[in-house]
Amino acid sequence: MALITQHNVERGITRLLGAPLDLPEAAAEGRQKPRTEAGAAHADLYAAYLRQLPTIFKRAEIWWKGNVYAHIQQGASEEDARTMAFARRLAGPAAEPHVVGLVRRVWRDCAALNATLPLERRVPPQTLLLEWLVDDGYDDFVILLTCMPYWPIGLDDQGRWC
Repeated sequence: MALITQHNVERGITRLLGAPLDLPEAAAEGRQKPRTEAGAAHADLYAAYLRQLPTIFKRAEIWWKGNVYAHIQQGASEEDARTMAFARRLAGPAAEPHVVGLVRRVWRDCAALNATLPLERRVPPQTLLLEWLVDDGYDDFVILLTCMPYWPIGLDDQGRWC
């Protein structure tokens, strides 16, 4: 599996893991922790996420190649086509709707789970979505997610993730 990308993965990891920490609501999600310190419910959520990622990755890969090659068919070089595709869709292959949908769904499921647990047992959504993938060596999935310039999630007027 090889995605057409042009970003620094390490910077993407740092950016995405740190971004929610700017919000006071993030403190309610608990502290980052290795998967081995998480409870069974978080482990189950992560396992379900992992089962979905290969299909989502393949969809994103095919969709993104189509975006890049559409520019090539119009006469752009491969390098220019990639640049043009990223200019049109800043998150590159991570802008594929199923990727965005999965991230948003798992984030909200993690936050809902956290709301039922004491603070010390909570796992921040960005930890489950990305840090555990890094720790477990899922490099292709990490490359896909770190294409995102930011998490596709927000807060409603009640301070809940939406």
